[in-house]
Amino acid sequence: MKVLLIGRTGQVGSEIHALLHARGIDHYATSRNELDLTALSTIQETMIQHTPDVVINASAYTAVDKAEEEIELAQTINHHAVKEMALFCEAKAIPFIHLSTDYVFDGKAKTPYKEDDPVNPLGVYGNSKYAGEEAIRALCSQHIILRISWVFGQNGHNFVKTMARLFREKDAVNVVDDQIGCPTPACDVAQLVLVMLGRLQDEPWGTYHYCGTPSVSWYGFAKKIREVMTGPLALKALNSITTEEYPTPAKRPAYSILNTEKMLETFGFAPLDWRLALRNVLELDDNE
Repeated sequence: MKVLLIGRTGQVGSEIHALLHARGIDHYATSRNELDLTALSTIQETMIQHTPDVVINASAYTAVDKAEEEIELAQTINHHAVKEMALFCEAKAIPFIHLSTDYVFDGKAKTPYKEDDPVNPLGVYGNSKYAGEEAIRALCSQHIILRISWVFGQNGHNFVKTMARLFREKDAVNVVDDQIGCPTPACDVAQLVLVMLGRLQDEPWGTYHYCGTPSVSWYGFAKKIREVMTGPLALKALNSITTEEYPTPAKRPAYSILNTEKMLETFGFAPLDWRLALRNVLELDDNE
């Protein structure tokens, strides 16, 4: 089996790349320079060159607030580029594994979101990601769409690294306490994707949810980050605020907990405690 991984430098893509390499799985992983997702006419041409047996798309436009201004760019990368990938996979009759997001939901639920719950994105980012999902469902019969939430890892920009920086730079940090979700280590998502690769012969096509456990607010997440940090940084003030007190260009779902029962039933992959990966990410960040 030869895997084409699109987006090797992102949070999850870099972890998948490392696992594929460690396990000796034949693969080719592209960066932004090797596969320009804004050049739509070249995407399938580039994919053809690598003759894959399966495609994993870990790339995305993820600047949630910036997307409110860069609407066309977000749609190009998260929707139209994904459409080209789906067309390629269908033409070659090969599986397509694609990463999506909890932001397809509006956060008005009171219980964890299931895969078939109605979607209602609140902003451009969520809309563009859902449009990509729909393109895959319409065009590629052998697909797995994996929705994940609140991702953090050793590479790229994320909440953990931002909080660590703020604790170093400021005497007091304000964090929203009325948005609830489940932090998800990028390394755990990568492990799950490798499990999926090993189960493709079972034809487990469809949409799945995965997130870490337990659920927490952004404030609670920041509190745990501060707790793990050592020395005087762990003593920095942390204040709980509301969403109204911290306006952003893009609206965030107030409730982003994903139901992972389908994932567990199909792949036997239970949600992992995100706190176990937190220290490793913070230690690496300290060394950078």
